[in-house]
Amino acid sequence: MSKNCKIVQDLLPLYVEKISSNESNQFIEKHLKDCNSCNEVLNILKKDEKVSKVDEKEAIKKFNLKLKHRNIKIVLISIFSIILIAFIGWYSLYVNEYTIKYTDNLVNVEIPEDEGIDIKINERNYKNGNAILVKTNENNYDIYINVTQNILTKLFKDSDQSNNLIRIGNNICIDFQSEKIRFYLPDNAKINNIYYIEDNYKNIKDLSDEELMKVENKVLTWNKEQ
Repeated sequence: MSKNCKIVQDLLPLYVEKISSNESNQFIEKHLKDCNSCNEVLNILKKDEKVSKVDEKEAIKKFNLKLKHRNIKIVLISIFSIILIAFIGWYSLYVNEYTIKYTDNLVNVEIPEDEGIDIKINERNYKNGNAILVKTNENNYDIYINVTQNILTKLFKDSDQSNNLIRIGNNICIDFQSEKIRFYLPDNAKINNIYYIEDNYKNIKDLSDEELMKVENKVLTWNKEQ
């Protein structure tokens, strides 16, 4: 190997990467015209550079793909977390009802002139209420009621719900919130007792008469002897 070959081959990596000086380029190109050995080295370096660029592009492509998948995963996790938090908040604030604890002024029972029974709930902020007629024996009935609220109705509801009534008389019972007819009273029916259920039953209307009569946590709010 001549001295010039050694110099050129030392400069070839810079020449391939196009960072050698103009003077060096002129010297290299002049030498390459008559040197097969240095041309072979040059070709090898060009192939290696091409392979290196392909590997670099592939590595960048894989990195970008991995980054994209990671970002998609982060977005999906964020969306799921927001939905979960929103659901928990909605359930806690609105869906999750609990029975209002009984107080002396919560329920008032009155006998109007038409001999019906008016049940007045003295609670401003409730969400739902139930009134169930339970037959105890022939023509004798008890009424079981409860009133529920959630966090939203407890904190923010403004309407005065206490103006609404459960009215029992003339063969009908009207819900004190929606005024929808709940049930018809049989002829000659006698109401003996009215109980307020304090347990957190989600739907007391789904309980059977036997189940209602066995409920322990209840308060007698009125009976016919009063």
